[in-house]
Amino acid sequence: MKSYSSWTIWTMDDGKKVLADNHGIIMDKSAAYEVMRSILEFYEGVTDAEISAINKQTLKEHLEGYEMIVERNEKQQEREREYKPTYMFIIKKVNEPCYKFKFGGYRVHGFGDEQKRLNTIKKQLDRRLDNFDKESEVPIELVSSFIYVHNAPGIHKHILETYGSFRDEFDWYVLEDKVLAKIINYIESEMLEV
Repeated sequence: MKSYSSWTIWTMDDGKKVLADNHGIIMDKSAAYEVMRSILEFYEGVTDAEISAINKQTLKEHLEGYEMIVERNEKQQEREREYKPTYMFIIKKVNEPCYKFKFGGYRVHGFGDEQKRLNTIKKQLDRRLDNFDKESEVPIELVSSFIYVHNAPGIHKHILETYGSFRDEFDWYVLEDKVLAKIINYIESEMLEV
């Protein structure tokens, strides 16, 4: 029997119990006798109190492992919540109330100086706006741009989840002015102070 194999007691169709692996492969007879002999040796040499202590220790180790996973996940979520300076802009089809929300700048990191970071993001936004007419195959115009927004990918996701039902078959948001104003207010509320 391989020490790394996982064996369990299976009940056959006729009601008999066998040792089988997790694929249902039955352990051969000599290996099964060896396993049963070693199981008997274990149980003959241990008390119920010792078994209880072993189980408590095992449960404690499982709990510690679970707590480590929870802590690691919380740290990951905290890193995701940390501010990510980005930019956003809104484009509109000319003469139609159809909008798209664009973002970028999330690859800017590692600068110690916030002003340098802001300038880098501003340059990225300026370059993108210089070419924004390539963002669409139809004539478009710039509605608004936002520099130094906190986590633009998250804002974009929120807009999609909240207003996704307003999108047409080409993924343009067809919005009334008051709905667009609400979205702009939301984006502005997520801007970082410089």
